[in-house]
Amino acid sequence: MSPAAPGGGESSPAVVYVAGWGRSGSTLLNRVLAGSDVFGAGEVRWLWQRGVQGREDCSCGQPWDLCPSWGPAVTGLAAARGVSPDVLAQTMHRDGIVARRRIAIGRPLGTAGDRYVEGMRSVYEALAAGSGTSTIIDTSKDPAQAMLARRTGLPVTVVHLVRDPRAVAWSHQRTKRPPAGAAAGATPRRRTGYVTTRWLVRNLFLETRGHVDLRLRYEDLVAQPSAVVDRVMGRDMVDEPHPHLHHVIAGNPNRFDTGPLVVRPDTDWVRVQPRPQRATASVVALPLLRRYGYRVIS
Repeated sequence: MSPAAPGGGESSPAVVYVAGWGRSGSTLLNRVLAGSDVFGAGEVRWLWQRGVQGREDCSCGQPWDLCPSWGPAVTGLAAARGVSPDVLAQTMHRDGIVARRRIAIGRPLGTAGDRYVEGMRSVYEALAAGSGTSTIIDTSKDPAQAMLARRTGLPVTVVHLVRDPRAVAWSHQRTKRPPAGAAAGATPRRRTGYVTTRWLVRNLFLETRGHVDLRLRYEDLVAQPSAVVDRVMGRDMVDEPHPHLHHVIAGNPNRFDTGPLVVRPDTDWVRVQPRPQRATASVVALPLLRRYGYRVIS
C-alpha cells in the first residue's frame, strides 16, 4: 500500500495516521517511515498545547517558532485567520477537544469542529510544502483524531499499531526523560490496571469504529523494519532520514535521539516485570490477546 500521491511537494499531501495506545512504538515507527519524500511529524494533535503554548522543543532541538517546519506552518495559519499564534493555539486546542468529542459520539462537528479540521489540513499542507514531500506521518494515536484527519479531504491511511499489553504496561512503569537541555516533559508513570484498560478500550474502538486500513504489531516492526516500510509506503527502508524530514513534535523523548537509527526490540519486561503486574495485564487484555497474536500466558 502506497499512500503518497504522485509528485512530491504538492499542496495536497497524503497522510499516514498512526493510531493506537501509548508506548506501542509510534515514535519509532515515525522515524522508520520518514524518508526522501515522507515527513515525520510526530504527534500533530499536541502541536497547539505542548508545542505552541507549552513551548516544548521539536526533535530538531528548537521551539516551534525557531523550527524551520513548525514555524511557517503555525504563523501561516495564524496570519490567514488574522490572529496571533498564541490566540490560534488556544482556539485550536479548544476546538480540537470539541471536535474529538463530537466525532467520537457521531454528532455533527459544528462550527468549532469544522474550523479545527480546516486548521489540520492547513498544517499538513504547510509541512509538505515546506519540506517538498508528498506524505506526512502523524502519530497522534487518538482514534477520534484519525477520524478528523479523514475529514480534511486529504488521502489518509490509518495504521493501527499494537504491542503486547504486558510490554506496554511495563513501559508505563518507567519514566522517560528528555535529554539535558531539551524543553520537553518526562513521561509519567501509570498503574498496570489503568494502562491495560485504556489499551483495551482504545483498541476496541479502533476495531469497531476506526476504519483502519492496516494493522501493524510493534514486534513485527522491530523484527523486520524494512518489510513494514514496504507494507505501509511501498518502498524500501531509508537508513538515515533527511534532517529536514525529521521534525517530531511531542511523543516519546527518544524523538531527540541523534545518529544512525538503530531498531532493536525492547524486551526487558519479559525478564523483570513482576508476575502480579503481568497477570493483571493478561486478564484485562484477554479479549484481544489472541486476536493480535499474543499468548494468553506469557
